[in-house]
Amino acid sequence: MSTPVPPASPDPTLGRGDGAPSGGASSSPLPQDAPAPEVPAYREPRTILTQTPVVEAQALPPLQPAPPPAPEPVRVSAPRIPAPVLFMTAGVSQYAGAALAVTLFTAMAPVSVAWLRGVVAAIVLVIWRRPWRATWTRRTLAASAVFGLVLTLMNVLFYISIAHIPLGTAVAVEFTGPVLLAMVRGRSFRTFMGAMLAGLGVLFLGGLGVDWSPDPGSTAIGLLAAAGAGAAWATYMVLGGRIAAQRDGMTSLSVGMAAGALALAPIAAVGAAPVLSDARLAFTAIAVGLLSSAIPYAIDQVALKRLKTAAFALLNSLLPATAAVVGRVVLGQRLSFGEVIGLVLISWAVAMTTTPLRRGRRRRAHGKRPVGA
Repeated sequence: MSTPVPPASPDPTLGRGDGAPSGGASSSPLPQDAPAPEVPAYREPRTILTQTPVVEAQALPPLQPAPPPAPEPVRVSAPRIPAPVLFMTAGVSQYAGAALAVTLFTAMAPVSVAWLRGVVAAIVLVIWRRPWRATWTRRTLAASAVFGLVLTLMNVLFYISIAHIPLGTAVAVEFTGPVLLAMVRGRSFRTFMGAMLAGLGVLFLGGLGVDWSPDPGSTAIGLLAAAGAGAAWATYMVLGGRIAAQRDGMTSLSVGMAAGALALAPIAAVGAAPVLSDARLAFTAIAVGLLSSAIPYAIDQVALKRLKTAAFALLNSLLPATAAVVGRVVLGQRLSFGEVIGLVLISWAVAMTTTPLRRGRRRRAHGKRPVGA
């Protein structure tokens, strides 16, 4: 089959079709009998078909149901211990430490026992509070040092008192310091009556309750030392309130107890030498420091936040009786009828005059119960 030949395109060298040459140049015309140029035959484009391999569909596995979500763990919260229970636990721990301290008096003087207790408490508080992270000035360091010296003096006087008179009697007499401080600050009929009850209680304790017959001098020393510890306690409360109003009271307390232990070391360290050679004495001294200071103060951080005013006053008034019970159970000390009356009167006075501070931070810093009693 012949393919039609398309018309040839005009040669650009030829004229415009009117016989005139292009560009004015002469050229010889092609001969008439010249053969036509060969034009390649037209070919239809070929379509190349590629065969796609057929992949057989594979059956998918049946859908499995999604596993149920894992149940959330059930959180069982521990029962919340009532604040009064915590407060009284701290009081029992505190006076149990004092009773243990009495057992050390046969091997060491009360001053040395008080110093050992201060050393243990200072180590625990410094590790707990890490006072080196706080910013200190000479003034704040000096205030904390004075605070610690007063606390150390209170501990020494209190230990001297319980070396001569029963534990419950010593605590009751010591509470007259905060009662008198409340009277001075409050100047109300309530605080005045509380001070009168406290004075009457001391009269019962010293005049009608305490047995003067074995050694009147020893009994007098015990009562005077307890009264001095009460005065130091009142001073401690005043200084603690000022410190807590400016900075963290617990951190200042850790520095103060360390300063007090260092100040008392030249007097008491030599007398505490038996703990280096007797493991029983050493463990007892450590227990005294933990029970009397570390544990009560840690518990108070929780309990004092949740106590209401009335509950705090009532529980604080029970502390002298708590000390008397601990002295009876641990040391076998018996109180006379006059001592019981005096203890009740002073507890009544404490209940009337104790009013915790509204700011929890200040109350936790210096409290109504000393870390040293």
